[in-house]
Parts: sequence; structure tokens; C-alpha cells
Amino acid sequence: MRKILTAARVRIIDCPAGKGKGVLAVDAFAAGEVVLEFRGQHLRHRDIVDFTHCLEVRPGEYLGPSGAADDFVNHSCAPNCRVVAEDGAVLLRALRDIAGGEELTFDYSRNLWDDPTAFFCDCGTVACRGEVRGPLPSPSARAGNRRISGGAGGGL
Repeated sequence: MRKILTAARVRIIDCPAGKGKGVLAVDAFAAGEVVLEFRGQHLRHRDIVDFTHCLEVRPGEYLGPSGAADDFVNHSCAPNCRVVAEDGAVLLRALRDIAGGEELTFDYSRNLWDDPTAFFCDCGTVACRGEVRGPLPSPSARAGNRRISGGAGGGL
């Protein structure tokens, strides 16, 4: 398994206007480049009391908090990253070129299978839907917007 060395290229920040923490790109990332790896413990839905900082990786299966930058990547309705599964790892990849100094984001709605709950979105982008909700509304939408896609060698 390859080693992902991106920790020095990202930094946890305090977001403006009391929006908590986020993750900033210290260096630039090219489209398709691995930005970071999600490293939390594998958990089942039924075993989680607090879903804060948990990432659903497939129906009923989550990664718990790791204590590192991957816990603080915020949602955006117009994200610059996406979550993918490759070679047994859950990675954040750049959707487009990302400049140093940009906050790193992904669309949380692409990683919600079992959770029917919606919550308020205040991402502030022109594309903001006003809420984060899963699952995606239709099979055709699901096919076109895979939440976590397996690379060569499959998924998790």
C-alpha cells in the first residue's frame, strides 16, 4: 500500500464568522491529486453515539474521528474535492486545480446513504442548495454522482 504524504501540505484553520474549523491548502494541488487520507477507525452505524466528524464510507459503515485534519474538511455545494476509495484507503482528491490558501471542501451529500436527515447549509457559494441531505434523489443521479468510487482494486 502506498504512503500518502500530504499532512504538511494542509493546515487546520479557524473559519470566519464562527463556522468552526476547516482545512486550508498550504500548497497548490493539481486536479486529481490526493489531498489527504481519511484515517479514522472503521465503525458501524449502530455503534456510533455522536456522528460529529464521522464519514459514511458505504451504507451503515463509517470512519470515526482521527484527530487530524481529515476531521475538519467542510462541506460545500460547489466543492473543490471529492472522496474516493482506492486500494483500501479513503482519500480526498482535488476535483480541480486548488491554489495554496484555499479552503478544502467536499459535498457531504455525496457521502450520505442511510441518513435521511437534512441540515442547514451555509457554504455561501452561488450553487448553495440551502441544505445538506442524503441520499441523492434518484438512481440516475446516483449513477452520475458516485459518492465513494472504488479505483483499481475496488473499494473499501
